[in-house]
Amino acid sequence: MNLILTSDTHYGMDGKTHSKHDKFWRKVAKSIVDNDVKCLVWAGDLSANKQRQLRRTIQHMREHVKIPVVLVRGNHDFWDAWDPRDEGSGNRAWHLLEADHRQLFGEFNISHLEDGPVVIDDVIICGWDGWYGMSNPPTNDERFMFRDYRGAPMHVFLSNRAWKKFDEVLATDVDKYRAAVAVTHFNPYVTDWKWADMCANLKFYDLIKEKFDVFCCGHNHQFKDRVEDGCRVLNSGSDYNNPKFLLFEV
Repeated sequence: MNLILTSDTHYGMDGKTHSKHDKFWRKVAKSIVDNDVKCLVWAGDLSANKQRQLRRTIQHMREHVKIPVVLVRGNHDFWDAWDPRDEGSGNRAWHLLEADHRQLFGEFNISHLEDGPVVIDDVIICGWDGWYGMSNPPTNDERFMFRDYRGAPMHVFLSNRAWKKFDEVLATDVDKYRAAVAVTHFNPYVTDWKWADMCANLKFYDLIKEKFDVFCCGHNHQFKDRVEDGCRVLNSGSDYNNPKFLLFEV
């Protein structure tokens, strides 16, 4: 079965990316037809820094992609910079973002993998959004997001949440399926130690490779297609306004 992986499309980074993304999604659509692709896997950072952009990039994708789509969210998908065209913008609280995203994914018939695994042709696809492994990573996220949730600082809340959601994925019975695919946004491996603080929890990596046949992620914008300990590890290598996709078979 053929699938397509992409991530870090970051629609709207400079306000002039529509033609780039239109060209990109047309290429994806052609590859879907040419290779009989059964599912698009979108590994987070769909958008840039505004919730209105998130809606627009999903709508744009759906203009070209008609097959099932599964996704997880990245840090940029929670960014909510003030936007004069969005009355509710400006660091929405977590529960408001959750409600908005659930409605948006339902409207465009997209499966958010945190709602449960998706099975296609006896292949199970599991996923969790994830977060940084550090409790206080050196990022810009706090400029565009809620600062705390129910008394817990944003990064602490989301790091703990990532552990919980990852535990739920690990508890999934995947042995009865022909193959198992895991999807998250944050890479739990280091390619350059100067960026190690930006990775997911590195303890996740061995557990992922032990349980799954294929592992898909994004976040670090670096291409990867390598078999490690029997697990094929994939990253399409999208980099802001240079979106890319990777065709793979399971």
